[in-house]
Amino acid sequence: MSFRRADSLRSATVALFVGTRGLLLAQEPPGVAPAAPSAPKPVTPALVEGESDGKPTILHRDDVLRGRGQNGRHLWPLLSIPEARMNYFEVTGRGALHFHPDADHRLYVLEGTVVVTCGSTVITCGPGDFIIIPKGVRHCYDVPTPGARALLLTFDAPPYDPKKTVNVEPSRTGSKPEEKGPTAEPKPPSPH
Repeated sequence: MSFRRADSLRSATVALFVGTRGLLLAQEPPGVAPAAPSAPKPVTPALVEGESDGKPTILHRDDVLRGRGQNGRHLWPLLSIPEARMNYFEVTGRGALHFHPDADHRLYVLEGTVVVTCGSTVITCGPGDFIIIPKGVRHCYDVPTPGARALLLTFDAPPYDPKKTVNVEPSRTGSKPEEKGPTAEPKPPSPH
């Protein structure tokens, strides 16, 4: 496993495991049927006070990313609850410069190389890199060469509101499809 994150969401605990085959959520999101078990159930000790028994929901990357590269799709939702949101996000070109005024943005690089512009910093990230973009900081993503692709996992808790996203420049090819907020007017220079 290359990454593990646990957060308490309401009364449920969500554990995230990103491996070579996909994503494992240790708590079923509401309305999602549990995956069929593929191995015999191991013998476990009795539950302790406050613990509940549950079955994992397993989302395999190949199942989620069906049609990858078709119809200009670059975003695949994995989990969306009031406390958190997770998506697969594919970068295939430079997106529009934008910012989220209401929440930090977290991304984990799964495949490829992504060039991240965050404020005045430009950095190249690869598989295994975890990126945190603070709320209110302009950012965009690109790939280092035409035709390249990078696959990221976004994890936002609390999630930002896409309607509040502010585009600092017009949309371009490869921009995030969920970024539909207003375009910011450039600030006039300060007289001092």
